[in-house]
Amino acid sequence: MGESAKEEAIARIVSLLNSKGVGYEAGHDLLAKNSRYEDFCRATGYAGSLRANARTLHDLRGLREALLAMVQGVRNTNDAFVEVDTISARYGFCYVFDSEGGVSAQARERSVVSEVLADVAVVSAAKAWDRIKICANDECGAVFFDPTRAKNRRWHSFDVCGNKSNVAAFRARTVVDER
Repeated sequence: MGESAKEEAIARIVSLLNSKGVGYEAGHDLLAKNSRYEDFCRATGYAGSLRANARTLHDLRGLREALLAMVQGVRNTNDAFVEVDTISARYGFCYVFDSEGGVSAQARERSVVSEVLADVAVVSAAKAWDRIKICANDECGAVFFDPTRAKNRRWHSFDVCGNKSNVAAFRARTVVDER
C-alpha cells in the first residue's frame, strides 16, 4: 500500500473520530441522523452506500466509540478491538491476494462501515495508532494525527489551541511571580 493511501485512511479515521462534534463543533454529531450522516460521507470520501439504516448508524457510532476509547486510553485497547472485531464480523471480510504478492481485506458488501473497517486495518498495519491523539486543550478535544518524528505534538493546531495554552500558562506564572 502506498504512502498516500495510508495517509488518506488515517485522515478518514481522524474525521470519523471528530464526527461526534468536538472543539468549536461541539454538539454537532454527524452520525446522529441520516441527513448528517450523508454530509459526513461526502466530507470524508467514504462512498459506500450513502443511505443509512439504523444498523449502519449504530455500527458507525460503535466503531467511533471503541476507537476513541482506544485513542484516549480510557479502557483496555484489547476491549476496543474486540468491539471492532464484533462489528467487523457482521460485514464478512475476506482476504484478496494480488499478482504482486500483496494482500488486502475486503468486505463482501461495500458499505461505509466496511470502508471504515478497511481503514482501521490500514492504520493498524501501519502501527499508527500511537500517532492519533486528542488535543491537549481541554476545551477542544479534537483528534489529530501527529506526524512528528518525536511523536510529541500536543495540540491539533498550535495557532488555535497551543498558543492559548501557552499564554494561559505564562499568565499563571506571571501572577505567581508578582506575589
